[in-house]
Amino acid sequence: MTKHLKPAVLAIGLAAGCLACPVQAADAGTRAAARTNVGVPEDWSSRALVIGNPLQDPDPARLAKGTELRGDAGYRDPRYLLAQVKRLQAMFGAAYAKAPSAAGRRTANPYPDKGADGTLLRDWSKTLGGGANGFGGSGVPGVYPAKYTFDVFAAPDCDKDFVVYGTNAPGASGPIGSEYVDLTFTGQPRAGQLITLGNRAPRQVTLTASTTDNTGAFFQIGASPDETARNLEVAVNRWRGMTGIRSLLGQAQNVVRMQLLSAGNATFNLVSNQNLGNVVQQAQADGNGSPAQPTIVAFNRLYKPTCTQPYGGNQPRVMWAYNTGDGYRVETSPVLSYRDDGKQVAFVQRNGDTLQLVLLNWQNWATSTGTATEYEPVNNATPLASVNASGYAALRGGSSAVMHVITFAGTSNIGGARTRSSPYVDYASDTLWVGDGNGYLHKFTGVFQGTPQEVVGGGFPAPVAPGLKLSSPVAYAGQVYVGSQSGGAGVGGKLHRVDAATGAVVSTAKLAADNSTGVLESPLVTVFDNGASVFAFVFNDGSSRQASTCSTSPGQAGCRLVAQFAAGFAPNGPPNKSVLVGRGFNNVSTLYAGGFNEDYYSSSDGTGTMYIVGGQPRAMQANLWEIPLQANTLQAPIARGVLGDTCGGSCATDVYDFSPVSVFKSGGKERLYVGIGKLAGRYLECRSGDCLFMYETDALSRPKAALATFGGTGGIIIDNVGGSTGAAQVYFAHGGNADGSGNAVQASQAALD
Repeated sequence: MTKHLKPAVLAIGLAAGCLACPVQAADAGTRAAARTNVGVPEDWSSRALVIGNPLQDPDPARLAKGTELRGDAGYRDPRYLLAQVKRLQAMFGAAYAKAPSAAGRRTANPYPDKGADGTLLRDWSKTLGGGANGFGGSGVPGVYPAKYTFDVFAAPDCDKDFVVYGTNAPGASGPIGSEYVDLTFTGQPRAGQLITLGNRAPRQVTLTASTTDNTGAFFQIGASPDETARNLEVAVNRWRGMTGIRSLLGQAQNVVRMQLLSAGNATFNLVSNQNLGNVVQQAQADGNGSPAQPTIVAFNRLYKPTCTQPYGGNQPRVMWAYNTGDGYRVETSPVLSYRDDGKQVAFVQRNGDTLQLVLLNWQNWATSTGTATEYEPVNNATPLASVNASGYAALRGGSSAVMHVITFAGTSNIGGARTRSSPYVDYASDTLWVGDGNGYLHKFTGVFQGTPQEVVGGGFPAPVAPGLKLSSPVAYAGQVYVGSQSGGAGVGGKLHRVDAATGAVVSTAKLAADNSTGVLESPLVTVFDNGASVFAFVFNDGSSRQASTCSTSPGQAGCRLVAQFAAGFAPNGPPNKSVLVGRGFNNVSTLYAGGFNEDYYSSSDGTGTMYIVGGQPRAMQANLWEIPLQANTLQAPIARGVLGDTCGGSCATDVYDFSPVSVFKSGGKERLYVGIGKLAGRYLECRSGDCLFMYETDALSRPKAALATFGGTGGIIIDNVGGSTGAAQVYFAHGGNADGSGNAVQASQAALD
């Protein structure tokens, strides 16, 4: 993020509480006595609570009522600071720097099938571990990485900026011994001949022999077979982060050894195809047992080419990676601490029907071990033992990795099925809220600063919708808002608000079709001078409509619905306002949240636009919608560009989970990003049918750029504006193939313009 905005933001901050001054007593022990940097975490919750017009002065009357997010309470919440910075960037970014061109960001395009005009550029693609059979982890629909920017007013930091991904793969402590295969050069290959590593995209690369080029996806034919073998070794390692396959240096003359990065055995061939002349592929040697697998991993040295990156600059460095429980998987979004430079991460992990909250004080492995750029433990993650609550409180902030695990009270999940609720942290009170897979809302205190514990009793865990899964919650003004899966008649499929002190539950009327996903996307809470609203999102409302925005047919009842409520909604009430965004007769898909434009965020009354991916008015294929808001009230939606092809005969039973929409404005350009997991093949850039699209909001009929993504994407984090080379990026994870393989990805924020 650009550093030129610091005086403006600090001037605002000093009116209510100094950001960089000595901290209050409540912060002691978790933040340095004085901070010269202003670091901000950005995660799934950064979009869930919208603080309208954050640059205005605090309202004393609302401060007195406790409903004003500005003032000291606001500055204890990074969402407020991030909102301020983004508004200032949108206003002034163009005056300070121009987004670097593609030519300025790369000396050569390392992806031979990417980078033509009209495509997003991918800076790196990184495996999320070894995992079962060597396939590793993947992204999850609606699940975000968490990004930490060490100083929003300085140039992006190669070592202190980092991004955290849950791997969505069962943690495993793998044995020693990795699968490998040897190639022996008996002579020289010919230019243009190929070798392919990995079994399938996105963990696959084809390398080409060349007489002149020894960069990117090429390796040079040397003066001797042994020199050619050494050049191939370097090329293999250039792509090891993406493929999960490395080359061991220093083998016998003319020999190249390809080895699985993770310890253990794989079910696929490391070299899936090779037509190199005069090269003999030896029998593949199996590794020992199943590969190791982290549950959570972080990367730094993110920015290319500003940061020195491992093995030729095609990957970030693994900052740390841990297996926090054999058999446990992290399948919702992680969140980061605020007052200690993001040194702690909180996340939920599940094994069968057991849910646990994990608080992790991480250790920067690369720094602590003294290694330079090539430290890569992601595939052999260190298992951690849990300490008790008082031990964690004493050790957090130290130089050693330590974690505390709290098993959710009661029966927290049923059916052995994925949980859907990511944790939400109220930073001012150091309270964490999270729903479970059995309809209860859980409250944890002291998570990042005190002695962590779950509140059991006094109404908690709160019985919101017993027997059903809950969405991610959002806390505001003493209330916690959360959605529920839909059960039988009258059960679930509602928006709920829970009293943060007593656990008392107030629920709306039912919004969704019976026995459907209901309201499993997190609600959005927006706060403006004219009041607060809560938006809920439903894929199938169960209705038989004949509206211009959703015309159903016999046997195909159900529309995609955006519903708006006042923050203090009454029991069993309908929405204050609702709009339909296409056909939705499907009980297994989720409508993910829309994203707001800069006009909405910067207004005092909530006037602007929401963009969301719904359906066609008379068909199920993905369609981009524009929903105007006037004085924070939904207006008639407008159908814009079609994103995908028709679903054919499986419309009612296939999962169509398209990512939430993320919007970002910089330098006069406003762009939105969305991932489509299938049926995106109408555009040439996405022949695979899975795609990340980028639109410019002033031209919504067709995407400006696209990138094939293999299984769509999870939630998309957008960071940084300004002139730092390679620092304006989007982060997401592939939805993955059927075998579970998917990568963490960083892509260029802008198209080639």
